[in-house]
Amino acid sequence: MSALNFPDNPTPGQQYTDPTGKVWTYNGVVWNASINGPTVGATGISGFSGNSGATGTSGFSGQNGIIGVDGATGISGFSGISGFSGFSGISGYSGVSGATGSGTSGFSGYSGTKPDVVVSDQGSLLTNAVSSFNFVGDLVTATTVGGVVTVTIENPIVYSNTIWSWGRNQYGQLGINAPSNRSSPVSVVGGFTDWSHIAGGRVVAGNSMFGVRTNGTAWGWGRNVYGNLGDNTITSRSSPVSVVGGFTDWLRVEGGGNTLGLRQNGTLWAWGRNNEGQLGDNTTVNKSSPVSVIGGYTDWCQNSSGRSFSVAIRTNGTLWAWGDNGSGRLGDNTTVSKRSPVSVVGGFTDWCQLSAGTFSVSAVRQNGTAWSWGCNACGNLGDNTTVNKSSPVSVVGGFTDWCQIVQSGSNYLSLGLAVRQNGTAWAWGAAGNGVLGNNCTTSRSSPVSVVGGYTDWCQVTSSYGESAAGIRQNGTLWAWGSNYCGQLGDNTTDNKSSPVSVIGGFTDWCQISAGGAFSLAVRQNGTAWGWGCGAHGSLGNNSTVDRSSPVSVVGGFTNWCQVATGYRHSIGVRQSGTAWAWGCGGNGRLGDNTTVDKSSPVSVVGGFTDWCQVSATYGMSAGIRSTAT
Repeated sequence: MSALNFPDNPTPGQQYTDPTGKVWTYNGVVWNASINGPTVGATGISGFSGNSGATGTSGFSGQNGIIGVDGATGISGFSGISGFSGFSGISGYSGVSGATGSGTSGFSGYSGTKPDVVVSDQGSLLTNAVSSFNFVGDLVTATTVGGVVTVTIENPIVYSNTIWSWGRNQYGQLGINAPSNRSSPVSVVGGFTDWSHIAGGRVVAGNSMFGVRTNGTAWGWGRNVYGNLGDNTITSRSSPVSVVGGFTDWLRVEGGGNTLGLRQNGTLWAWGRNNEGQLGDNTTVNKSSPVSVIGGYTDWCQNSSGRSFSVAIRTNGTLWAWGDNGSGRLGDNTTVSKRSPVSVVGGFTDWCQLSAGTFSVSAVRQNGTAWSWGCNACGNLGDNTTVNKSSPVSVVGGFTDWCQIVQSGSNYLSLGLAVRQNGTAWAWGAAGNGVLGNNCTTSRSSPVSVVGGYTDWCQVTSSYGESAAGIRQNGTLWAWGSNYCGQLGDNTTDNKSSPVSVIGGFTDWCQISAGGAFSLAVRQNGTAWGWGCGAHGSLGNNSTVDRSSPVSVVGGFTNWCQVATGYRHSIGVRQSGTAWAWGCGGNGRLGDNTTVDKSSPVSVVGGFTDWCQVSATYGMSAGIRSTAT
């Protein structure tokens, strides 16, 4: 902070350069200065900070607009690996932050232009401010009376956040109050300009959608066969309907057949399908409006769901589960399904990260130990056996520095992937096609070190348990496992049982989006690349041929800031705020006013330059615009 010291008795036109280098001009009445500042870029993949507990839903920053709701802080945990900063383009979006130990931080929001000088009413100034005001080229005026500087900010920019969707609309999931598919973006009905978060249903991606507005209200639209929209009906809706209850403090709403919502007061609510008691309301009756998860707790901070069951952490560090208990996935030392939350066995009060797979759960405690329970058919619990466990068992190895753990795969072919604070990556469970990365294809029931001896992994991820990929702190990208379409990017189509470097020698990868058979990634220089299955043109390289090494997405653009893979199509946002799509055009999912496949990026119709979040799901796409008004 530095004090402004305007000259005494100035004359019109006189200029004054403040301590930051900003030039002020006196117009005979006040001092004026423009605060059109630099564009703040994307942080890229920051690695992960370790298990600091769940931060709740941060919403998205919009075009430097609404920040969203921060949610519960959760348990502090430990620091983990810092990762690297990523590239400097426009940020993209933050999404739902959940547990900060989960790896990729996503993007911080389409931040637009930030002020480089912000002045307080006492005449002090802060340089390179990034959170105080949301201005683009606005005017700052300053007057001095008795040595006190009074500053006025004129014409602040206000941002409206609207949701747009296009593509498949079988159940009204586009939210446009009409039943037909759309091949160009249409605004979700309702006229709301304050959306802070959108999420698609989990069971059949895109069949139902949920949104939270900055006033804290929750809305749903699309398929509603079990009452999962929460509007007190089982009628599918083609436009947003308010979730019943009148609550104005929703932090996060996510669901599919059943839906879970977390409120600012720390209470957890559920609605929709309840055949196994997965709503946690002590019944097995479906609910079409929110019911409070039994227990009266007001300190829920993180939740995760598997097949017909849920697990959640409270801020006191205890872990609870409810729903289907096949194979002991609830961790309560039984295999009896539970209709209300039961404490996971062990009495621990320091759980800080959890990941629910289809039939099993893995979690990390603050002391850095990793634990698993549930189905263990492939040794995916990591306890050196293939016996199901109905209470937590420690992942073998005695390590006390686990900082990221995920369960991946489908049905009973599951695996665990994890990173330790020393930067080493480990895997266990089903090893088909070499996905464990330990140089063999034999399933393992205890952790095996991913081959290579590297100690700087900052993110690992698995696509449907068939292949895996990771980014190291030096910016290199590695992959292993199934490679039938060349999706490992190593210039072959041979499965790999140990990590192979993605071809190209690049050391500046900062974002990756892995589909089932193809991948997209962005480098720090803002270029986008694709490899793997090229059917329908999903790689964006002007062909439909599979590629076993990265090919540049056509267009020569150097300002990509987000790419996302859908089902046979892709979508991305550039720093200019424009949205582009390529691949399968069925149902109009590319948004270019056609249903024709495209093998190179086409601009999403509308000419909008303020897209800040896009997502691609089965047969449709959606995005949030943040418009300056």
